[in-house]
Amino acid sequence: MDWVQVGDKKKIWRMIEHVANYQTPIKVTIPEKETSFTTKLLKVNYGSLSAGKTKGEAFIVERLKEETGNALIKSSEELTLEFPINDKICRCSSKYTGSDSADPKADLVLSFPQSIEIKDRRKEKRYNLDVPEMVSVEFSIDKGPAKGKSYKLNVYDCSQHGLGILITEKDFELLNLLERGDEIKEITFYATAAIIKVRGTVRHKSKIGEGKYTGCYILGIESPDLIEGWNPEAF
Repeated sequence: MDWVQVGDKKKIWRMIEHVANYQTPIKVTIPEKETSFTTKLLKVNYGSLSAGKTKGEAFIVERLKEETGNALIKSSEELTLEFPINDKICRCSSKYTGSDSADPKADLVLSFPQSIEIKDRRKEKRYNLDVPEMVSVEFSIDKGPAKGKSYKLNVYDCSQHGLGILITEKDFELLNLLERGDEIKEITFYATAAIIKVRGTVRHKSKIGEGKYTGCYILGIESPDLIEGWNPEAF
């Protein structure tokens, strides 16, 4: 599917607000260097809207830990920003316009996009939530020796139809207590700006073979309650 362009300022504001509210990771690419970094949106200045034109709009993103990255962003003539909104990939152009204060180590101010391009994920792709704070879930099971015990776990990734819940060593007992097909009647899903209660079914238990969580497991939960459609026209 081709990219669809959104140019309406009010819709762009709502999309940016969504990114800010959910602390969605933003991938910043410097085209001429073919280099990318990840940051997050800290503050939005919406400016004012008059006769279809805006004044004073910008947004502030978190300064990178890598100083070379900050220097590249500041010196680049154009930046490409990419971020997910539900099952869509969004991207826009921006540029560095200054710092949030006179402090040379202050957060970065970027120009507000004039338009945002949107594209469906052709396949049900997943994105890690390990930035900057992982979303978490809480549930209890109703069988076995741990019946009634409550577990609070981090979410490793998510898709349109379910969650990949991270099982670390302290909760390995769950691997023996839950089997494929088991139903969890109430899962409390803690997002940055919402608390949602859903039901889910265990679909798989997969060991992580590489990376930060090597040796841990992903508990795959399918939940029809999490199926969400998203239409850019709603913004």
